[in-house]
Amino acid sequence: MADIKTLEQRISESMGSQVEVRSRGIEEYRVSTPFLFNDGDELKIILKRSGSGWTLTDEGHTMMYLSYHDIDVNGGHRSSVLARILSSHFMKDEDGCFVIDGIKTEDDIAKSVYTFSQGLMKIGDMAMWRKERAKSHFAEVFKSYVISGVRNRNVKFSYTDSEYDPKGLYVIDCCVYLRQSNRPVYLFNVPSSEKAEWTTATIYYFEKMHRLIPSCAMLLDHVSEKARLRLEAAADKLISDPGNMSDRLDVFLSKYEAA
Repeated sequence: MADIKTLEQRISESMGSQVEVRSRGIEEYRVSTPFLFNDGDELKIILKRSGSGWTLTDEGHTMMYLSYHDIDVNGGHRSSVLARILSSHFMKDEDGCFVIDGIKTEDDIAKSVYTFSQGLMKIGDMAMWRKERAKSHFAEVFKSYVISGVRNRNVKFSYTDSEYDPKGLYVIDCCVYLRQSNRPVYLFNVPSSEKAEWTTATIYYFEKMHRLIPSCAMLLDHVSEKARLRLEAAADKLISDPGNMSDRLDVFLSKYEAA
Protein backbone atom coordinates (compact mmCIF):
# COMPACT_ATOMS: atom_id res chain seq x y z
CA MET A 1 0.00 0.00 0.00
CA ALA A 2 1.12 3.57 -0.68
CA ASP A 3 2.13 5.91 2.12
CA ILE A 4 -0.42 7.32 4.56
CA LYS A 5 -0.67 10.76 2.93
CA THR A 6 -1.44 9.23 -0.45
CA LEU A 7 -4.10 7.02 1.11
CA GLU A 8 -5.57 10.03 2.92
CA GLN A 9 -5.78 11.90 -0.35
CA ARG A 10 -7.48 9.03 -2.17
CA ILE A 11 -10.08 8.51 0.55
CA SER A 12 -10.69 12.25 0.86
CA GLU A 13 -11.21 12.57 -2.89
CA SER A 14 -13.57 9.59 -2.90
CA MET A 15 -15.63 10.99 0.00
CA GLY A 16 -15.49 14.62 -1.09
CA SER A 17 -14.29 15.72 2.34
CA GLN A 18 -11.13 15.70 4.45
CA VAL A 19 -10.13 12.41 6.04
CA GLU A 20 -7.25 11.69 8.42
CA VAL A 21 -5.38 8.38 8.47
CA ARG A 22 -3.10 7.62 11.44
CA SER A 23 -0.89 4.57 11.93
CA ARG A 24 -1.53 2.63 15.13
CA GLY A 25 0.58 -0.45 14.46
CA ILE A 26 2.03 -2.63 11.73
CA GLU A 27 -0.30 -2.35 8.73
CA GLU A 28 -3.09 -1.03 10.96
CA TYR A 29 -4.61 2.46 10.74
CA ARG A 30 -7.24 4.66 12.39
CA VAL A 31 -9.38 6.46 9.80
CA SER A 32 -11.10 9.64 11.00
CA THR A 33 -13.91 10.96 8.81
CA PRO A 34 -16.19 14.00 9.22
CA PHE A 35 -19.17 11.70 9.72
CA LEU A 36 -20.59 11.48 13.25
CA PHE A 37 -23.44 9.83 15.10
CA ASN A 38 -26.47 12.04 15.73
CA ASP A 39 -25.29 13.11 19.19
CA GLY A 40 -21.84 14.10 17.90
CA ASP A 41 -19.90 10.94 18.84
CA GLU A 42 -17.18 10.00 16.35
CA LEU A 43 -17.37 6.79 14.33
CA LYS A 44 -14.57 4.31 14.98
CA ILE A 45 -13.06 3.02 11.75
CA ILE A 46 -9.97 0.81 11.76
CA LEU A 47 -8.24 -0.32 8.56
CA LYS A 48 -5.96 -3.31 8.94
CA ARG A 49 -4.24 -5.96 6.89
CA SER A 50 -6.10 -9.27 6.67
CA GLY A 51 -4.32 -11.95 4.65
CA SER A 52 -3.77 -10.72 1.11
CA GLY A 53 -6.33 -7.94 1.51
CA TRP A 54 -7.65 -5.35 3.93
CA THR A 55 -10.48 -5.16 6.44
CA LEU A 56 -12.43 -2.27 7.90
CA THR A 57 -13.75 -2.78 11.42
CA ASP A 58 -15.36 -0.67 14.14
CA GLU A 59 -13.97 -3.05 16.82
CA GLY A 60 -17.39 -3.24 18.47
CA HIS A 61 -17.63 0.52 19.07
CA THR A 62 -21.03 0.94 17.37
CA MET A 63 -22.66 -1.83 19.40
CA MET A 64 -21.19 -0.28 22.55
CA TYR A 65 -22.61 3.08 21.46
CA LEU A 66 -26.07 1.49 21.13
CA SER A 67 -25.73 -0.17 24.52
CA TYR A 68 -25.03 3.22 26.13
CA HIS A 69 -28.45 4.26 24.82
CA ASP A 70 -29.98 1.01 26.14
CA ILE A 71 -30.68 -0.25 22.61
CA ASP A 72 -30.80 -4.02 22.01
CA VAL A 73 -30.62 -5.06 18.34
CA ASN A 74 -31.13 -8.77 19.02
CA GLY A 75 -34.55 -9.91 17.87
CA GLY A 76 -37.62 -7.98 16.84
CA HIS A 77 -37.81 -5.08 14.40
CA ARG A 78 -34.33 -3.71 15.18
CA SER A 79 -32.75 -7.03 14.27
CA SER A 80 -34.35 -7.03 10.82
CA VAL A 81 -33.38 -3.39 10.27
CA LEU A 82 -29.78 -4.17 11.23
CA ALA A 83 -29.72 -7.10 8.80
CA ARG A 84 -30.92 -4.87 5.95
CA ILE A 85 -28.30 -2.21 6.71
CA LEU A 86 -25.50 -4.77 6.83
CA SER A 87 -26.61 -6.34 3.55
CA SER A 88 -27.00 -3.04 1.68
CA HIS A 89 -23.59 -1.79 2.86
CA PHE A 90 -21.66 -5.04 2.27
CA MET A 91 -20.96 -5.34 5.99
CA LYS A 92 -20.81 -8.31 8.37
CA ASP A 93 -21.46 -8.67 12.07
CA GLU A 94 -18.59 -10.64 13.62
CA ASP A 95 -19.42 -11.11 17.30
CA GLY A 96 -20.59 -7.52 17.69
CA CYS A 97 -17.89 -6.00 15.48
CA PHE A 98 -19.06 -4.61 12.16
CA VAL A 99 -16.64 -5.24 9.30
CA ILE A 100 -16.12 -4.97 5.57
CA ASP A 101 -13.47 -7.46 4.48
CA GLY A 102 -11.87 -8.73 1.28
CA ILE A 103 -10.77 -5.23 0.22
CA LYS A 104 -8.00 -5.56 -2.39
CA THR A 105 -6.92 -2.22 -3.84
CA GLU A 106 -6.42 1.34 -2.60
CA ASP A 107 -9.32 2.49 -4.74
CA ASP A 108 -11.48 -0.17 -3.09
CA ILE A 109 -10.31 1.02 0.35
CA ALA A 110 -11.37 4.59 -0.44
CA LYS A 111 -14.82 3.51 -1.64
CA SER A 112 -15.26 1.07 1.25
CA VAL A 113 -14.51 3.70 3.91
CA TYR A 114 -17.41 5.79 2.60
CA THR A 115 -19.76 2.80 2.47
CA PHE A 116 -18.68 1.68 5.94
CA SER A 117 -19.20 5.16 7.39
CA GLN A 118 -22.72 5.37 5.99
CA GLY A 119 -23.58 1.93 7.33
CA LEU A 120 -22.31 2.73 10.83
CA MET A 121 -24.29 5.98 10.93
CA LYS A 122 -27.49 4.22 9.89
CA ILE A 123 -26.96 1.61 12.61
CA GLY A 124 -26.27 4.41 15.10
CA ASP A 125 -29.54 6.09 14.11
CA MET A 126 -31.38 3.36 16.01
CA ALA A 127 -30.21 5.03 19.21
CA MET A 128 -32.41 8.00 18.34
CA TRP A 129 -35.62 6.00 17.93
CA ARG A 130 -36.26 5.82 21.67
CA LYS A 131 -35.64 9.55 22.08
CA GLU A 132 -38.02 10.38 19.25
CA ARG A 133 -40.72 8.16 20.75
CA ALA A 134 -40.13 9.78 24.14
CA LYS A 135 -40.54 13.24 22.60
CA SER A 136 -43.76 12.23 20.88
CA HIS A 137 -45.12 10.60 24.04
CA PHE A 138 -44.17 13.58 26.18
CA ALA A 139 -46.27 15.89 24.00
CA GLU A 140 -49.35 13.93 25.09
CA VAL A 141 -48.12 13.67 28.67
CA PHE A 142 -47.48 17.43 28.73
CA LYS A 143 -51.05 18.10 27.62
CA SER A 144 -52.51 15.80 30.26
CA TYR A 145 -50.38 17.39 33.02
CA VAL A 146 -51.43 20.86 31.90
CA ILE A 147 -55.12 20.01 31.83
CA SER A 148 -54.81 18.51 35.31
CA GLY A 149 -52.59 21.27 36.70
CA VAL A 150 -54.45 24.37 35.47
CA ARG A 151 -57.43 23.44 37.69
CA ASN A 152 -60.15 24.65 35.30
CA ARG A 153 -58.33 27.81 34.24
CA ASN A 154 -58.81 28.79 30.61
CA VAL A 155 -56.13 27.44 28.26
CA LYS A 156 -55.19 27.58 24.60
CA PHE A 157 -52.81 25.00 23.14
CA SER A 158 -50.51 25.86 20.19
CA TYR A 159 -51.06 29.55 20.87
CA THR A 160 -49.64 32.42 18.80
CA ASP A 161 -49.67 36.10 19.70
CA SER A 162 -51.22 37.81 16.68
CA GLU A 163 -50.14 41.27 17.85
CA TYR A 164 -46.50 40.67 18.75
CA ASP A 165 -45.89 37.68 16.46
CA PRO A 166 -48.16 38.21 13.42
CA LYS A 167 -46.30 35.64 11.29
CA GLY A 168 -46.72 32.94 13.94
CA LEU A 169 -43.01 32.20 14.14
CA TYR A 170 -43.01 31.68 17.93
CA VAL A 171 -45.69 29.16 18.77
CA ILE A 172 -46.44 28.79 22.48
CA ASP A 173 -47.23 25.20 23.47
CA CYS A 174 -49.90 26.39 25.87
CA CYS A 175 -51.22 29.75 27.06
CA VAL A 176 -52.99 29.70 30.43
CA TYR A 177 -55.16 32.61 31.63
CA LEU A 178 -55.00 33.35 35.33
CA ARG A 179 -58.20 33.58 37.32
CA GLN A 180 -59.73 37.05 37.86
CA SER A 181 -56.98 39.04 36.11
CA ASN A 182 -57.11 36.90 32.94
CA ARG A 183 -53.36 37.52 32.64
CA PRO A 184 -51.62 35.04 30.29
CA VAL A 185 -48.90 32.61 31.33
CA TYR A 186 -46.87 30.69 28.74
CA LEU A 187 -46.19 26.98 29.22
CA PHE A 188 -43.62 25.09 27.17
CA ASN A 189 -43.20 21.40 26.42
CA VAL A 190 -39.40 20.78 26.41
CA PRO A 191 -38.47 17.17 25.61
CA SER A 192 -35.06 17.88 24.02
CA SER A 193 -32.07 20.22 23.98
CA GLU A 194 -33.18 21.60 20.63
CA LYS A 195 -36.60 22.50 22.01
CA ALA A 196 -34.95 24.02 25.09
CA GLU A 197 -32.88 26.32 22.86
CA TRP A 198 -35.95 27.26 20.83
CA THR A 199 -37.96 27.94 24.00
CA THR A 200 -35.17 30.17 25.34
CA ALA A 201 -35.18 32.14 22.09
CA THR A 202 -38.97 32.46 22.21
CA ILE A 203 -38.97 33.84 25.76
CA TYR A 204 -36.26 36.35 24.90
CA TYR A 205 -38.14 37.39 21.75
CA PHE A 206 -41.21 38.40 23.73
CA GLU A 207 -39.02 40.16 26.29
CA LYS A 208 -37.49 42.15 23.44
CA MET A 209 -41.00 43.05 22.29
CA HIS A 210 -41.74 44.23 25.87
CA ARG A 211 -44.25 41.44 26.21
CA LEU A 212 -43.37 40.31 29.74
CA ILE A 213 -45.30 37.07 30.19
CA PRO A 214 -44.59 34.63 33.06
CA SER A 215 -43.20 31.41 31.60
CA CYS A 216 -42.91 27.82 32.79
CA ALA A 217 -41.01 25.06 30.98
CA MET A 218 -41.75 21.38 31.62
CA LEU A 219 -38.66 19.29 30.82
CA LEU A 220 -37.54 15.75 30.11
CA ASP A 221 -34.06 14.53 31.07
CA HIS A 222 -32.97 14.52 27.40
CA VAL A 223 -32.07 18.21 27.76
CA SER A 224 -28.33 18.90 27.99
CA GLU A 225 -26.90 20.79 30.96
CA LYS A 226 -25.92 23.80 28.85
CA ALA A 227 -29.34 24.06 27.19
CA ARG A 228 -31.02 23.66 30.58
CA LEU A 229 -28.94 26.44 32.16
CA ARG A 230 -29.72 28.83 29.30
CA LEU A 231 -33.42 28.05 29.60
CA GLU A 232 -33.30 28.41 33.37
CA ALA A 233 -31.90 31.93 32.95
CA ALA A 234 -34.79 32.87 30.65
CA ALA A 235 -37.84 31.12 32.10
CA ASP A 236 -39.57 31.95 35.38
CA LYS A 237 -39.99 28.28 36.29
CA LEU A 238 -38.63 24.88 35.28
CA ILE A 239 -40.44 21.67 36.19
CA SER A 240 -38.65 18.40 35.52
CA ASP A 241 -40.27 15.87 37.86
CA PRO A 242 -42.96 14.08 35.80
CA GLY A 243 -44.63 12.64 38.87
CA ASN A 244 -45.30 16.05 40.36
CA MET A 245 -45.80 18.33 37.35
CA SER A 246 -49.52 18.95 37.76
CA ASP A 247 -49.32 20.00 41.41
CA ARG A 248 -46.23 22.16 40.89
CA LEU A 249 -47.88 23.86 37.92
CA ASP A 250 -50.92 24.76 40.01
CA VAL A 251 -48.66 26.20 42.75
CA PHE A 252 -46.76 28.25 40.15
CA LEU A 253 -49.98 29.69 38.67
CA SER A 254 -51.48 30.35 42.10
CA LYS A 255 -48.48 32.49 43.12
CA TYR A 256 -49.11 34.84 40.21
CA GLU A 257 -52.81 34.97 40.99
CA ALA A 258 -52.04 35.92 44.60
CA ALA A 259 -49.52 38.62 43.64
